[in-house]
Amino acid sequence: MIKRRIGLVVLLVWLLTLTGCFGFLKRTEKELDHICVSFPDDVEVIEKGTSVELNVVGRAEDESTVIFEPETVEWTFLPEGAGTLTPDTEAATKAVFTAATDFTGEVTVKVVADELDAEITFEVVEVFIFGSKAWRDGMEEEALGLQGPGDEEQNYKNVEQDSDKKGVQMIDGTRGYADGTAFSHWNWRGHWIKWNLNVTEPGDYALVIRYATKEDSEYTKRTLEINDVVIRGKDDPIELPSTGGFAGDGAVEQWGYQVVEGITIAEAGEISLVLTHAGTAGARKGTNLAWIALVSPASIRVDEDFLVRIEEVIGVERTDAWD
Repeated sequence: MIKRRIGLVVLLVWLLTLTGCFGFLKRTEKELDHICVSFPDDVEVIEKGTSVELNVVGRAEDESTVIFEPETVEWTFLPEGAGTLTPDTEAATKAVFTAATDFTGEVTVKVVADELDAEITFEVVEVFIFGSKAWRDGMEEEALGLQGPGDEEQNYKNVEQDSDKKGVQMIDGTRGYADGTAFSHWNWRGHWIKWNLNVTEPGDYALVIRYATKEDSEYTKRTLEINDVVIRGKDDPIELPSTGGFAGDGAVEQWGYQVVEGITIAEAGEISLVLTHAGTAGARKGTNLAWIALVSPASIRVDEDFLVRIEEVIGVERTDAWD
């Protein structure tokens, strides 16, 4: 019994030592050195007429985060007329900036908390979206020049599968998008698809590709040309990582997206955009496509909400499978 009690005492002393109750291994909080103002996910571009939450964060000298509970916080911004700034009534270190609907340009928000101050500068932009459903009426007619086999030795024109020789095929609404929106059977290397888009504003753009595939990236590579200029070639193709499937039987969670930056449209007007299957030769590996869109500025944050916004702008209709 005595040995058992001694063992329990030793165990208790050991636990107290580890937790710092006897002063050993005691954690010391780092001292507050400065503060900063941050955007969510470090995105520093917002669309005019939209809102963003700003946060004041305490930092130690090594930039690690420390607890910061100021007694007084004052928020200001420039230029006047850029929008409104509303402090959070429950959390003094937070505020919401709402950009005016008629303003574009740089905004600087400054915060003074106790004796520390910080500021952040971001840009309020007008967003432009130009896109197309993947499928267009008449794609099956070769004379329209909307798809073709290219100059590859193997492509949909010279394979044994009769179902592939027609090129891409329209997907019905069971996969989440209304009839006449998406297509399948983009299976063979060399198979190119062309879209003509009317881009009314020149500038730097990102291409957003809405797709679904179960294949590995080596089979989903695509090259990109705009107005016959190679943007992403065979040495630097676009990769479309597996989304887990082809969105069959209403599996709408299998629709993914890829964002491709580095696109400049120098002049307004109609452009031709061509994506070509550049996956491993000799393999029948496909990727279904729902829509494509060029968005500007290229730095705009693309998330699920923005995907819905794109679809609204370019006229893409979702089915009840999304409910």
